[in-house]
Amino acid sequence: MAGKIEELFSFSVEGVIWDTCLDIHSRQLLVQYRDVSAHETMFSLVDLSNGEALIHARRFNEPWWIGISAMVGDRAVLHIYEDDQRPERKSLWLWNTRTDRIILELEDSTLVSSSPAGFTIRQGDVLDHLDWDGKKIQSLPPTKTVDADTTKCHYPFQYQSEEAELDTIRTFIAQAVNVSIVADVEYLEYEGLVFISYYIEEAKMLDNYLLISDLDGTIHMNKKINANATGTGRDTFFIFEHKLIFISNRNRLYVYGL
Repeated sequence: MAGKIEELFSFSVEGVIWDTCLDIHSRQLLVQYRDVSAHETMFSLVDLSNGEALIHARRFNEPWWIGISAMVGDRAVLHIYEDDQRPERKSLWLWNTRTDRIILELEDSTLVSSSPAGFTIRQGDVLDHLDWDGKKIQSLPPTKTVDADTTKCHYPFQYQSEEAELDTIRTFIAQAVNVSIVADVEYLEYEGLVFISYYIEEAKMLDNYLLISDLDGTIHMNKKINANATGTGRDTFFIFEHKLIFISNRNRLYVYGL
């Protein structure tokens, strides 16, 4: 059984959170968000140990067609798109988040894979292996099929609306909080707790709730985390090192202790 469920910290951004990338070793979460009116993309780096913003609202020369491909330690690989009509990834940047410098730019490149030892890129028909300082190396050691560190992070399973297993969850939600759910559900059991991300319909839009209960049905939290959604999301929450992490209303990151 997990301990007391309580909010540890939250972190807001001026825009819409677009993507996140977690490095389990440094315990840092890279958050990408967009200001649609300004047509601008920004990045913040949050230390999940204490909620400190190590980098906040970082902008690059490419203001919009940029995203996160991978992160290991204090290195992140960013990809750059040419434009919306040609969405293939055009180039890669290797960003040292500790010094906040782009240490390598790779034109006409795509990321094939990454690991703690380095990453592999494709340039045309050529594959190259690089370490996290951007230096070419002969090869990368084989990735372990089972990494003990992956047990630190837990993501929910998604039940789609037509699946029979959803009937049990639908009945439980109706009895527990007296609402009728619609659409897909995300479900996770963790250390004696049940986590359910579900949707109800309000004025032809979807409100997303996150419910936490014991296995015996005792409710610990039933929080609206997104209002007026036009569709369902995926990985609406995850658990990392006894911390529940989710995004509320697309602009605020919450971290709860379990």
